[in-house]
Amino acid sequence: MAECVHIFCAINDAYAMPLSVMLLSMERNMLQSAAVVAHVAYRRLSDRSIQMIERTVQDTSVSISWIPVDELPFSGAKIWGHVSLESYFRLCMGDFIPRKVCKVLYLDADLVFLGSVNELWATPLGRHTVLAAHDVSEFSGYVSSPMAVKNFRALGIPANQRYFNAGVMVVDLIKWRKDKVLDLCNRYMQRFSKDINYWDQDVLNAVLWNACGEIDYRWNVAAGAVIDYPNMASPPFDSLSFAKMIDEAKIYHFSTSEKPWHLNYDHPRRELFLSYFQETPWVHDAAFAHLLIDSQ
Repeated sequence: MAECVHIFCAINDAYAMPLSVMLLSMERNMLQSAAVVAHVAYRRLSDRSIQMIERTVQDTSVSISWIPVDELPFSGAKIWGHVSLESYFRLCMGDFIPRKVCKVLYLDADLVFLGSVNELWATPLGRHTVLAAHDVSEFSGYVSSPMAVKNFRALGIPANQRYFNAGVMVVDLIKWRKDKVLDLCNRYMQRFSKDINYWDQDVLNAVLWNACGEIDYRWNVAAGAVIDYPNMASPPFDSLSFAKMIDEAKIYHFSTSEKPWHLNYDHPRRELFLSYFQETPWVHDAAFAHLLIDSQ
């Protein structure tokens, strides 16, 4: 059997069902058998949600290590829009995950896998602390973009430094812990909380800008980009590269405030999400009955 794959996620009740879909899609697309340990940090998560997630992955190679979070090891977190405080838990990966684990994949819950997690896990980190895909939005493609790192000049970050999307990351936990990334993030939030736009993703870009390497766009295809690309005034890549990214996507990321489990969500890749949803125990949950109607 291949090396054990470790992943880290952070959720509350609102993202329990999407996490089930993500884990199932990941397991279904593995190219080689491997044990997967999902380290799931949570707050405001019901016992029923925990049971539903565990039922989803029973009889698979995925096991779950639950991490209840009662006291927050950070301060200055800026919360607005559709992102909750739990998103900031990824800053605490180095402390939450057992010290014997030296590498982890951070994964948002609103992902659907089409590629093999084994391949992503095997990506060499080299000298980098993290690997992530560049953000494809016109508003946050670079640290100097309108919705990116507002104080990049004060931090000495070059204006042409790419801004990365933190929804999918390969993380070297040895370097993360050695460099005290949580402490660096804490200091940044306490000093620059008012300047934060995209939550803890901004914080990670400010702190790790020179310690982040790149993974292929196909590992984090933003659902919004699929819709927005034709109307972008300055797209981050040419039309052929865009078409390849869409056709060969390995992970779809439903990162905007509109989600595929919302009523009447209209997106060309929604069916992909629904196909896995229908294999989970949540398909019998009255709260998601609208998804069965929408899929007909």
